Amino acid sequence: MSKKPRWVTITPEEIKEAEKSKSLREKEKRGEKMVRKPRWTTIKPEELKKIEKNTVEIKCAFCKGTGKDPFGLSKLSDCPICHGKGIVKVIKPYEKCRACDGTGVYIRSHLYCWPCRGKGVVPKGSQE
Repeated sequence: MSKKPRWVTITPEEIKEAEKSKSLREKEKRGEKMVRKPRWTTIKPEELKKIEKNTVEIKCAFCKGTGKDPFGLSKLSDCPICHGKGIVKVIKPYEKCRACDGTGVYIRSHLYCWPCRGKGVVPKGSQE
């Protein structure tokens, strides 16, 4: 017996049709399929502009702004944090990460810092 997938991702057009006809809600009640809206459909354009307005670009702490992976075997490999750009976007206000002391790298390790995700900074007030 093959099982059908429990979750189905639907397109924005299908979402609009479903809201008009409410057929997806009826299917959910009958237990046919659970419907999950994609995450990108939940952010409104106004909210996205507000988020982008509060961001600032800073130099990548993991690669020190070079864009190359400092621990990579090849000189051609890109930084996994900034993807070769040398800069990262962070939400302001921000402060230096205490876990890595702003370096973006865990001490005595070749791994990026988990709290700041290699950026070297975290949102202000998140380290309390």
